Amino acid sequence: MKKANTIMTSRRRLTEDEIEEIVRLRELGHSYEWIGKKLGCSRETVSWHCCRLGVEPPKSAWRSWDGIKGPAVTKRGNHLVRRFTPEEDQIALEMRSSGATISEIARKLNRRVNSVIGRLNALARREARREQAA
Repeated sequence: MKKANTIMTSRRRLTEDEIEEIVRLRELGHSYEWIGKKLGCSRETVSWHCCRLGVEPPKSAWRSWDGIKGPAVTKRGNHLVRRFTPEEDQIALEMRSSGATISEIARKLNRRVNSVIGRLNALARREARREQAA
């Protein structure tokens, strides 16, 4: 009987200090891959924490989505991910400010809960950056 080749990965939880370091390094403009190598975790782990917390590199290091027309779709892992539209952002922000739960917003936008959490965090961080710049 032949044994199937399987890859076992051990997942460790990042400490709060490591997550803060991810945020600091990403905001300095470092790539997910570079940060993952530095902290001994995967690129995907870094990407998830940045998405969850709404962390983006400084404006000079990233391209704004504001001028893009129509939905942008990308493949992440084995599934497609679609960019939030300005209309979806507005709906999410209005619903959240009126007291809607994340689950209610996700259902309304036909999105996953973790996607809505990440998007709301990203929008909050962008707003904080705009206020700092003013």
